[in-house]
Amino acid sequence: MSEFLNYQISSRGAPLKREDIRRPGGIAIVAPERSPGGIEKGPNGYKEAVAASIAGPAIIQGLLQASFDPVYVLDPYGRLLDVNEAACRRHGRKSSELLGCFLWDVALEVVPRSWQARIGSVLTSGKGAHFEDERDGCFTESSVTPVCGDDGLPSSLIVVSRTITDAGQLERQLRRCEKIFANAQRMAKVGSWDVDMNSLKTQWSDELYRILGYSPGEIEPSVDFFTGHIHPDDREQFLNRSTKHGVGDYNLLGTHAEYRLFARDGLLKWVLGNTEAEYDDAGNICRISGTVQDITERRQMEEALRGSEEKFRSLFMGSGDGIILYDHSWRIIGWNKAMERITGRAEQDFIDKYAWDMAYEFLPADKKKPPVLDMLKAQHAASLLQQESAAGEFTMFLLDGVSRIISYNTFKIPAGAQVMYGSILRDVTGQKIVEIEQKKLIAELTDALAQIKTLKGLLPICSSCKKIRDDMGYWNTLEKYIMEHSEAEFTHGICPDCIRKYFPEAFEDEP
Repeated sequence: MSEFLNYQISSRGAPLKREDIRRPGGIAIVAPERSPGGIEKGPNGYKEAVAASIAGPAIIQGLLQASFDPVYVLDPYGRLLDVNEAACRRHGRKSSELLGCFLWDVALEVVPRSWQARIGSVLTSGKGAHFEDERDGCFTESSVTPVCGDDGLPSSLIVVSRTITDAGQLERQLRRCEKIFANAQRMAKVGSWDVDMNSLKTQWSDELYRILGYSPGEIEPSVDFFTGHIHPDDREQFLNRSTKHGVGDYNLLGTHAEYRLFARDGLLKWVLGNTEAEYDDAGNICRISGTVQDITERRQMEEALRGSEEKFRSLFMGSGDGIILYDHSWRIIGWNKAMERITGRAEQDFIDKYAWDMAYEFLPADKKKPPVLDMLKAQHAASLLQQESAAGEFTMFLLDGVSRIISYNTFKIPAGAQVMYGSILRDVTGQKIVEIEQKKLIAELTDALAQIKTLKGLLPICSSCKKIRDDMGYWNTLEKYIMEHSEAEFTHGICPDCIRKYFPEAFEDEP
């Protein structure tokens, strides 16, 4: 590789950038830093390079004239020094028109882009090489032979190209198709089988072996061996015991069914089988073939989906909140039992109707006018365009004239390329009534508390008669003031001290 770095890419004597290389069919000639024989490279030294590079002219000319295949003689820069008649016929041009041209300008079908490294390797190693290429379904094989000068460096290159015979081309295409087919079966998990009715010879594709858990060619394929892997409960559909349309005791025609089979390791698989027959000129079956596709993952997904659907159905119908489901156009597709309880309307009253039709139904009679319906339709069409969900409350007017306060939450539901919608509704009328009563009670308590707080302030009281001055400046007795500013009431009596003071005779008999 270090030697290769001593060479440069050249085009018409000037450095050639990699991006200048043509599309497949182009070539970059890797030339030594110095021209053959030490002659300076470039347009001025071209005639000297030609004279120095033609080594063994008799041999080269003999090769050119004798070959039935196109032959090109190149200088180290890729310019054509000579061509034979076969090359002229291939390109439809005279030799005088080709000489001096670069090979990649005239022989795109011979020299694909990969030849850049190939010819560089030939120039570096000084050894010839053989290549095979395919372009647009055309197969070619080419050889590159270096001709070295006195200094031991390649002074010219001889390229011989020939088209591979049709048989070889077909064989390559067949192998390629077989490879593509095998890869397709592997990726799709589809195995195939074939039975010759004359010889009863059975063939399996590699993927059918793998579906059953075997390596390709590990066992001798047969119908009996395959049916032995089928689950006993599913085997009867293959045991029709018809010799007219089957292989031995097995009726394999017309089969298009899903069934189970056991793989080699005992793993149970679901497969989809298809069978077809071929008939000879006399109308007799001469061959039976079919496919077996492993659909285990699909069946597992279906079972999981079915379980999810059942859980969703239970949750949907058993929810205490009302649930409405809409398709992408806001058409109602689901209406659970709780919605029937909230609205007093059954599912069939609204299924397949649109959300705005439902909203219009629950408006008061004086609001049911065509412009209102148009407004509701526009609101639903524009809703949730910029957001994932919306919540709020509205008043629903039922058929019996009763109004209910409904709280709702509407949201998007991803559904593949489109989107669905859902709404959860809850009757909060009772809750709203309780909230109103609570607010009223709180207001009353607040007022009472405010009045009680007035007794906590500084009260102007007479130090003699103990009267209290109110906010209006009037003096009231202590009892009257307290009774007006609280719920307290007074009863009158006399304490022992006052009795002694005002009724001393009551205590004369005491010692």
